[in-house]
Amino acid sequence: MENMEKIIVEIDSMLEELIPNYLKNRTSEIEELKVLYGKGDLASLGKLAHKIAGNSGSYGFHEMGQYAKEIENKCSEGSSEGISESINNIENYLANIEVKYI
Repeated sequence: MENMEKIIVEIDSMLEELIPNYLKNRTSEIEELKVLYGKGDLASLGKLAHKIAGNSGSYGFHEMGQYAKEIENKCSEGSSEGISESINNIENYLANIEVKYI
């Protein structure tokens, strides 16, 4: 995994109790994304990416949501080109995120 600079994300302090579990769940979904991609199951991959894209924005993780949206769009187009890179981008994002509660 690529080691990047920490990505600082400011999140409303009202969500502080929810964020650790939220990030843990997204981290566990990385493997699921990889498995679905490996199987070529673009329909299921697109559904999972849609879920991640939607809830990422709700919690304030917009960059992760953009990567997931890229995956969702590629799946809708029936193209797997660039999906692996987007999955890696989500994985790197999660590995390097630092949440600052405001």
